[in-house]
Amino acid sequence: MEIRYTATLENFIEANRVMLLHRSGLVRLKYQIYVQYAYLIGPLLAAAGLWALLTTARHSSEGLRHPIGFVVSLAMLGGGIGWLFNPMWHRHKLASIFNRRRGPHDCILSANETGISSARMDGAAEGRVDWSMFEKSAETESCFVLLLVGGQGIPIPKRAMTLEQQEEFRVLLAAHGLGSGSRREWAAAVS
Repeated sequence: MEIRYTATLENFIEANRVMLLHRSGLVRLKYQIYVQYAYLIGPLLAAAGLWALLTTARHSSEGLRHPIGFVVSLAMLGGGIGWLFNPMWHRHKLASIFNRRRGPHDCILSANETGISSARMDGAAEGRVDWSMFEKSAETESCFVLLLVGGQGIPIPKRAMTLEQQEEFRVLLAAHGLGSGSRREWAAAVS
């Protein structure tokens, strides 16, 4: 099977998301808190800070009797508002990394029984990876992501594949233990 596609920033971001959710421990927790759930945590923290600020101001009829409460309230309010910018900052960092790799580029990917080979159309890079080097696979709405043993994610966009090719690719993944059992459950959990 041969697939021709343009690797885009969105593919890179999706592979990074899947890769970070694959990790365990602190890396995954940090991603979930600062990026994945930022639009939930930020407003809650800002609302708590605003509430604390109003409560502190209401109870201090003689001016600022509780300066520590006032400072903590302002810190919570500012932190909550700042927290909302984390997903944008994360995307900006990924865009910077993607652009250092020379931005969007056209690729040819070949998948067969021995593994996957990929090459950039401009000749800047090419490589081959045996199936044994992949730890897991994930399928999202927009792409397949193959995770190498070290954790790096390789995105393969679905937009470049017909429905028949997508099904053929799923069969190929399953034949190499990357699309069934606990790995399939993990892939469904990431989507």
